[in-house]
Formats: sequence, structure tokens, C-alpha cells
Amino acid sequence: MAMRDTTNVGFEVVDLVPFVSASLPLPTDPVLQFATKEISPVSISRVSDNVFLVCYDEFGFYIDRSGAMTRHELVTRWTLPACGFALHLPYILVFCGIHVEVWDIEPGKLVQKIQSRYRLLNRPNAGDEILSESSGRIMKMVFNRRLV
Repeated sequence: MAMRDTTNVGFEVVDLVPFVSASLPLPTDPVLQFATKEISPVSISRVSDNVFLVCYDEFGFYIDRSGAMTRHELVTRWTLPACGFALHLPYILVFCGIHVEVWDIEPGKLVQKIQSRYRLLNRPNAGDEILSESSGRIMKMVFNRRLV
């Protein structure tokens, strides 16, 4: 399966055999009318077998395999427009130009802001290394959990 951004509204998922495509999220879903404004789709990540996190430059939300919104109460709005995303369950890194936001995707809560200009260099799958660049230096972002 391949994904490509086809419009200013969402994504098109293409199954190469037998060449079938579907628009995500569902453009006819009245619940998703907020996602048809002047926004840019950036990333879509698989969270579980049937759930995807769809990330636009201004917000993110969950959809199922058919493109219908799930968890209607949870639409996460980034603090600044985003240009890149990296999923590292249960977190998503939101690259916003002047900082990186770390969100816990389960409750949709901002847990940390990393102040610096970082640029995402790769499109990691969940659990892969996250490579970024800041001031000409390439670095790997590492997650450490601390008890406070």
C-alpha cells in the first residue's frame, strides 16, 4: 500500500494490487468538515491495526481504516503550524520550526517543548530512529522516561 497527498484536504491510500484507492479521511463525513478548510495534510501514521493518526499542519485526529473519525472528543491542536511528524508510541513529535512539541497521543496532551530549530530528516515508522538537523548538525533524538 502506498500513500500520497492528493488534495489540500487529505490523503489518498492506494493499494497497488489490484490498484484500488480511497480518500482519507472521508471527504463526505460531516463530522470532518473542520478538516476541509485552508489547511495542509502532512502525515498519516498507523497507531494500531485499525486506527490511524492523521496530522495536518494545525491539528491531528484519529480515523479508522474506512476513513471515518474515531475518538470524536480528541482533536489535538498544535501550538504552532507543523511541518513534520515522527511517531514514537505513545508519543508524537511535532516539528514546528522554532521548537519540537512532544505530545502523548492517548490523552492528547502536550508533555514537552524542545526549544530550538529542528528539521526532521527522515520519515520514521513507529519505533525507528528519529533523525533531525539543527544548526548544521545531524542528531538522533532519544526518548528517556524519568520518574518525577
